[in-house]
Amino acid sequence: MQFGLFYEWPNPTLRDWKTLYEEGVEEIQYSEEMGFDYCLIAEHHFSNYGNSPAPLLQALHIGQQTKRLKIATGILVLPIWQPLRLAEEVAVLDNLIDGRFICGVGRGYQPHEFGRFGVTVPESRQRFSESLEVMIKAWTQDESFTYDGEYIKIPN
Repeated sequence: MQFGLFYEWPNPTLRDWKTLYEEGVEEIQYSEEMGFDYCLIAEHHFSNYGNSPAPLLQALHIGQQTKRLKIATGILVLPIWQPLRLAEEVAVLDNLIDGRFICGVGRGYQPHEFGRFGVTVPESRQRFSESLEVMIKAWTQDESFTYDGEYIKIPN
């Protein structure tokens, strides 16, 4: 059995963000000392419900402050990302924290998050599928590739 923490960084009382993040990292460091195995970081935008709009940056910071703990996204809202760029950033992040990153992705569910990034809820399903295909190709193919989806286009 493994144990982990899930972080959304909710801030309903509008505390200072730097302090909130620092306290979260201290808790995560303590969890590592207590033998916990991983930390999951959510992605949320434009809300105090859970404010972690830069989960890859947070994962990098946590990875630099810990030694053994696996750091995962739970989840990256894939339809709002450019998948080829995301695949590159995730690969670099994983290397910078010694292979301890786990990339968790999902479709997401918040209409206000989709809308602000120019994505509609109905199209998010297809965007998710196309983005996942592109990321897997980017990580598994040695050669350059093209992709011609309904929403995602990658020329050679």
